[in-house]
Amino acid sequence: IPQLHKGVNALLQPAGDDKTGLRGADPQPIDLTLPLPQPFLDPASFDAGARRVLRALRPGGWLLVLALDVPENDELTAASQRVRARLWGGGAVGADELIDRLDRIGYACSRAHPPVGAYRMFAAQRGTGVGDERAAVQTRAA
Repeated sequence: IPQLHKGVNALLQPAGDDKTGLRGADPQPIDLTLPLPQPFLDPASFDAGARRVLRALRPGGWLLVLALDVPENDELTAASQRVRARLWGGGAVGADELIDRLDRIGYACSRAHPPVGAYRMFAAQRGTGVGDERAAVQTRAA
């Protein structure tokens, strides 16, 4: 686990940062990343990290994102989730907004999975370069 943690941190660090231990190295492409914790990251940091992960993924590889569920039909819970994420240093975003952000970053297929408690998992796939993948599956929030 420490090596995996080091690898994920390396993806989120700016290129050439002494903390990564990967200066000048070309790490092997990866198939799957552990969840990127969206509520703890401001929008710019999340986008930068998701772009780095996209570059590190093999074609067809997956990024997992952990986010707080922001229920549109429950204003009190939604407000509570937004405050919690703000206190953690990031912010809460709705499922459709997060999928749109992942699509703009360049992921070919983004999916929102049903919430479990206060959290929702997202999966975003790097394109394989075959066909029109953006027209494939995109699961919006239910």
